[in-house]
Amino acid sequence: MIKVIVFDFDGTIVDSNQLKYDAFFDIFPQDDRWQGIVKDVLDEFRERTRGFIVEQVLRDYETRTSSKIDGFQEQADSYVKKYGEAVESGAIRCEEISGAKKTLETLSVDYPLYINSATQIDSLERIIEARALSPFFRRIYGAPELKSTNLTTIFLLERVSAREVLVVGDGYSDLESAREHGCEFIGIRNEFNRFNVRDLVILDDLEGLKGLIENKMK
Repeated sequence: MIKVIVFDFDGTIVDSNQLKYDAFFDIFPQDDRWQGIVKDVLDEFRERTRGFIVEQVLRDYETRTSSKIDGFQEQADSYVKKYGEAVESGAIRCEEISGAKKTLETLSVDYPLYINSATQIDSLERIIEARALSPFFRRIYGAPELKSTNLTTIFLLERVSAREVLVVGDGYSDLESAREHGCEFIGIRNEFNRFNVRDLVILDDLEGLKGLIENKMK
């Protein structure tokens, strides 16, 4: 029986995946070398945190150019700040995943709802507050803590087993953290994922989530 529902945020509640992807290209120099490095890093590490991705881009630049970036950490921090500013404003304004707010409003009456995201927690809280979604969630969790760690915290807070928790997300990190603990999982399909796991329940948006959960409860 499902007692708690945990949602990813980007690509699950708001349609922000493309703007987050594009922002990495925008913050770095626009020449072909830098842009190629950004693409290669995102191809391999797209679901990692912004700090990890920025530092990986800078390290790859050093490797490919056989050079050292002066003030590496200061440069990394500056890029992370630029990225955060661009993405936060975009995530506040972008469209929701179809049915998101109505579904959250309905489900929050019967279930404790949580956010578990790889977005930095301070930025995540501001975005959710600006979009008037805060009242629907019992708590909001984000980076730097790992999704798996956040799930463990939720189990303890709610005094539930993993089997009583449903994770809803669009990323492999959501699927992997759910499976690591033994939670139920429902995926949200989009152009950034290619869930190819057999017997996985996938929705195109959040319109049908409530009905699907009700069927599971029967």
